[in-house]
Amino acid sequence: MNEDVKILLVETDSYQKELFSIILEEAGFKISSAETVAEAVNFIDNVCIPDIIVSDVILPDSSGIDLIIILSEKQIYIPSILISSFRHSELRLRYFMNKEEIHAELQGTGFRAIIEKSADVETLLKEINNIIISSKLKSAVNN
Repeated sequence: MNEDVKILLVETDSYQKELFSIILEEAGFKISSAETVAEAVNFIDNVCIPDIIVSDVILPDSSGIDLIIILSEKQIYIPSILISSFRHSELRLRYFMNKEEIHAELQGTGFRAIIEKSADVETLLKEINNIIISSKLKSAVNN
């Protein structure tokens, strides 16, 4: 079932990228990766549109938030999960944007959740599976 689901992982830290890739591949997902917003947009424009994006919040050339906004401006709405390396995302992201502001900023885009990188693997897989179930329900309703 999961082997048909394509995930674009946008992560600069090689250890985290490898870890998430292994976990997601073992769960049966097809994984592609990018390290910057520019690489992710190029991949989506020129290679394929993934079913789900899992992106770090802070990237070298911009942010995962900006990635979602850029795609939305192009009328590309990919279900997206932002990941943060901070233990207490709401507190640590306050200098950047708190959770409520992120939700408001990304309303009407593909944004679905923010999770901490330190959260257990099941949290990420649960969010991904929620997206898959939601997509299947929408597809069934539209058909």
